[in-house]
Amino acid sequence: AQRTLAGEAGQAELVGLRDDLQEAVLRLSAKNRELDEARTWQGEAAKLAERSRIAREIHDGVGHMLTRAALQVGALRVVHRGEAVGEELAGVEQTLQEALDAVRTSVHDLHDEAFDPQTTLAKLIGEFPGIIGTLAFEAESLPRPVALAVVAIVREALANARTHGCATSIAVSLLEFPGFYQLAIEDNGRAANLVGEGGLGLASMEERTAALGGTFSFGPLPSPRTGSRVFATFPKTQEVRP
Repeated sequence: AQRTLAGEAGQAELVGLRDDLQEAVLRLSAKNRELDEARTWQGEAAKLAERSRIAREIHDGVGHMLTRAALQVGALRVVHRGEAVGEELAGVEQTLQEALDAVRTSVHDLHDEAFDPQTTLAKLIGEFPGIIGTLAFEAESLPRPVALAVVAIVREALANARTHGCATSIAVSLLEFPGFYQLAIEDNGRAANLVGEGGLGLASMEERTAALGGTFSFGPLPSPRTGSRVFATFPKTQEVRP
């Protein structure tokens, strides 16, 4: 009987060890996925940063030189107005202007590619001190004006949650629907103390949303949850108001 009990105890111990091992393997697998995602994101962020750097160099270097050359040729045309060389300079000036336009287009294209809203939001949330954040991003065709407004609102909401609400966690979601984009930011801070306090930047967030024809609201989370919520929608017909 004692041997039987000992055998059962040993078997139970083995089962427990097996379960612990399986749990450890699952944790390691999850951690490995997180590391892979982090490496992927870091690589994408580095690529976007390099595009932005190239765009700045083209704008500050080649763009300025072409602008200066076009101005110099224009001045020479004035000096030699009515002369044959003046007509030749007109062709040079036109070529320089076309080259300048092409450079501007390339710079704008590079800059647009360099600004990736999902990457920017993930970096902003991940690097904000004192807050653990999550991001749910499900928008495939986010217009640049909306993307810039969303980033500004999230940045302000993070600052409010940490400074005024003493929050330690925040969840950001950006969803795309057939007719509009929806931004929701929820934290676990002291929502009741946030409402009515000055200097929170709520007016700025509301103005950014209204400028794109959207709606904005801020308030406490429904009971029994604690915290606050920033909620904004942006119609897909973004008409910027003066």
